[in-house]
Amino acid sequence: MSFEAAATVVTTLAGLRATLLTFQVVRRYASNRVAWLTAALWSVQPLGFVLSLTYSEALYAALAVSCVLAVLCRRWLTAGLLAALASGTRPTG
Repeated sequence: MSFEAAATVVTTLAGLRATLLTFQVVRRYASNRVAWLTAALWSVQPLGFVLSLTYSEALYAALAVSCVLAVLCRRWLTAGLLAALASGTRPTG
């Protein structure tokens, strides 16, 4: 598999993961319908197409939302590690 193809697969899977985790976070506090609507809006937002490009935004979003979910579950060490990994995806930290 070429680097470009692998990067596209990783970015697409990270974007999907970010969408599903956003659904889980909203589902903790709202109805199933609201959670689905939020996930759909997250996917089609004006800059949602960036989640399918080979940029680091999808990976950052997946790790950041994972961190939020870990905080909500009171898994502090996991949240800290996810936050550190999320900061590593950004060129400016």
